[in-house]
This record gives sequence, structure tokens and C-alpha cells, in this order.
Amino acid sequence: MEQTQIDQVEQTNVDNAIELKAMVNMLRRAEGFTLAFVQCNYPIDRINLVAELRQILDDYPIAEIEFDKPIENLLDELIPILPEYNNKALFIYGLERSINPDNKSHIMVANLNISRNLFPKYVSCPMIIWLPAYAISAILRGAPDFFSWRSAIFSFYSHPDKISAISQNILAGDHYASASLTLKEKEERIEAIKNLIDEYQSLPSSKTNKREQGRLFDRLAMIYYSLGDLDKSIKYSQQALELDREIDDKELEGFDLANIGLAYRHLGQTEKAIENYQFALEIARGIGNRRRSEGTILGNLGLIYSDLGQVEKAIDYYHQALNLARVTGNLESEGSCLNNLGMSYIHFGQVEKAMDYYQQALRIASSIGDKKLWSEILMNLGNAYLRLNQIDKALEFHQQSLRIAGDIGHKRLETNVLRNIGVDYAYLGQLDKALEYFQQALMADKEMGDRKGKGSDLRNLGLAYANLGQIDKAIEYYQQALVIAREIKDPRLESFVLENLEKLKQEKQSS
Repeated sequence: MEQTQIDQVEQTNVDNAIELKAMVNMLRRAEGFTLAFVQCNYPIDRINLVAELRQILDDYPIAEIEFDKPIENLLDELIPILPEYNNKALFIYGLERSINPDNKSHIMVANLNISRNLFPKYVSCPMIIWLPAYAISAILRGAPDFFSWRSAIFSFYSHPDKISAISQNILAGDHYASASLTLKEKEERIEAIKNLIDEYQSLPSSKTNKREQGRLFDRLAMIYYSLGDLDKSIKYSQQALELDREIDDKELEGFDLANIGLAYRHLGQTEKAIENYQFALEIARGIGNRRRSEGTILGNLGLIYSDLGQVEKAIDYYHQALNLARVTGNLESEGSCLNNLGMSYIHFGQVEKAMDYYQQALRIASSIGDKKLWSEILMNLGNAYLRLNQIDKALEFHQQSLRIAGDIGHKRLETNVLRNIGVDYAYLGQLDKALEYFQQALMADKEMGDRKGKGSDLRNLGLAYANLGQIDKAIEYYQQALVIAREIKDPRLESFVLENLEKLKQEKQSS
């Protein structure tokens, strides 16, 4: 008989009740040091479970210890406070803050293994460590000897309807909004999404919501893309792609392929990028998704050919996308295409033609109230005036762009403009002020975890210090930029930095 949603909820209730009863029995029987793990993915579930445990156990003494920041050694943290918790079961929370889900090694986990034989000496009561699934797996891998002390692992899962509700909350809003989160917010979002995926995978395969799982993998991919971790972005987009193919959702399949293409573009693997975009384009045309997908993909193909220096081919794709935007009445896409065409003609040195496209794009952005596009165009207009050596005018447009980006809270765009303002001041010969803006951009990119942006900031700082004659400092920043260029596989940044490093080293030797 097919299991209903109500049956799933009731079964989850039964499973959790069984685990809770087993945990009560373990605590009542425990003598001396006893180690157990509780897999529980959400703090609110943990709070409810502990309240239920306290009610069942009545006067059984429980001490709750929560670590609200990363630690390096659990035993060192516990020893000073153990006297005040004498003869109480220790419920330990928050160790997941010391376990980054994307790292293979963790200092805290390694120290658990090193000090495994000391725990029974100092801890003479039950110690129950509450963790999400990924953190328990990390301890199993990294501290197998400590893990072997365990008497039990208790696993509690959320109801399927709750899992779906949390998923929908995380998936709500703009798909690209994760780019504007702070680094801490991105890390928290990654943890929350991975916990949800663990929860989904605990459900019967016939009942799990593959569409929502696919979207969760997609959100992970976009967060890692914004962090500059393009390999992980591709990995999670591919997992989303597998699920979307299973449910035969062509629109989502095309969306995943386009995201994979985007990541490959930034890895410099243009053939793979073009291949994925072409597959996505076939799907968009096959399902008649002209307004949303086809134009975007055509525009992105234009960007790839622009990266390759094939600007005429890029312009051809931009014009295809522009014509499609006008046929379908997609003003947002039309404004974006006009903006891209402006950037292309800047490449040919046709600044006046570029500015004409920018002005057309600006009128559209203003008419539809697209402040993000408006800010981007103002930034590009500033860059055009910089090409014309009208630096005061360039600065004026860049400052307008900065105000709008700040108003809408678009941190990535705001950081790009800060970088451009730094360049303006460098052209004006005001290098101290240029350094101030480059440092602001660097701080923002560090906070967002944007390695590509950080590489550009370090390059700019190296260039500014070189112009100031501070060769050692310039070399220091260039070397940091080189590390990032190689990490993110950016050949143009790497080439620029290597060339300038060589010049500085020769200059230093000859002085």
C-alpha cells in the first residue's frame, strides 16, 4: 500500500519516540564516563527533545554546555568547568562550529583523537554530544579512536512536512541573492542546506521531494560560485542536474547546464562552458523558453567570446539576444544586452558608440526601475569617461553608481564600484586615496568570500604600491594575488602578476 504524507509523519514520530526511549534507558544505566552522540540537525528540534527528556527523566541531573564559537580542544575547555557540573550528564552543543563541512581536517576533531584516553580520567559522567549528521561523519573519519568510545548514536529526524517547509523558506526569493550575503551568512546557509539534504535522504526514496532537493543543490552551487569555489559549484550543479533529469524537468535541466557553463567560464575552461551553454540553448529552444532562458544564454555566450577576445562574435550573440528581448518584450534583458554591447565597443576603442548603447540601456533601466542594472551602466559610463581621460566625470559617474549599489544593498556590485573609484584616484595621481578604496574593496571581498574579487584587489594594491616606489610591499601583494590567480585558475590575472613581479624583482636587484 502506498504510504501517505500522514503515514510518514506518524512513522517519524514513532522512530523518534523509540530513539528517545533508548536514550532515556542509556542515561539511567550509565555509570562513570559514557560517550554517546545524538544526530539532530536543527537547534529547535534539539531544544524540544531536551525538554521532553527532562520531563521523562524528572529529577535526573543534566548540564547543558554550548560552544557558540569554534574551539580547538574540547577537553581543555571542559576541565576548568567540570567541578560545577559534578555528577551531571553533560549535553554538549555547538561543536559543529569547529567543523567546516567542506574541510577534510579539523583541529578540534584531531585533538579529540589525540586526547581520547584522557576523557575517562577527567570526565566521570555521561557525555552526550549533539551534532548534525555531517559533523558526526567528520568525527567518525577524523577521530575514529575517540568515536569508538561511544555507547550509542541516537538519530532524530524532522517531519517530512517540516523539512519541506524549511526547504521552501530557504529556496524563497531571488536565486542569485546569495551573492550579497556576508561570508558568515553564506557559511550558515551552506550548513542549513546540507542539513536539509541529509533530512531528505533519510526519507523513503519514493517519498522524498526530488524537485526541492535539486533546488537545494542548485542553491549550494550558487553560494559556492559566489565564494569563488567553482569546482564545488560545478559539483552541486551536476547533482541538481541529475535530479532534474530524473523528474524530467527540462526547464530546470537547462538552468543547471547554464550554471555549469557559468562556472566553467570563470575557470577559464571555455570549451566546456560553451558546450554546456549550447546544450542549455537547445533545451530552451526545444521547450520554447525564449523570454527567460534563450536570451540569457545567448548573452552569456557573448560574454564567453568576449573573454576569448572574439569580440565580433560576442557582438553577434549580443545582437541575437537583443533582438529576442525586443520580440518578447523583455525590457530587463534588452537593457542588459545594450549594456554588454557598450562594453564590446569599448574594446574596439569606439567610445562614443559604446556610450550611445549605455545611454539606451540607462533609459530602459530607469523606466523599469532596475536599480542594479542602472548602477552597472553608470559604472560602465564612468569607465568610458576614464577612457576619454575625463577622470573627474568618470569619478562622478562611479560615485553615483556606488550610492545606488549601497541603497539596494548589492555588496558585490558596490565592491566593484569601489575598485573602479580606486582606479580613478590612481589616474589622478592620488595614490593614498586609491589605496584607501582598494583596501575597502579587499575587506568587502574577504567578507563575502569572493576570491576572484580579492585577486583583483590584491593586484591593484600591488600596482599602487609599485607606483609609490614601495617595492617590497608591492611584491607582497602581487604574491598574494598570484596564489589566488592559481587557485581560481585565472590565466589573465596570473600572467599580469607574473610579468609585474618579474619587473619588480629585477628593479630590486639592480637598486
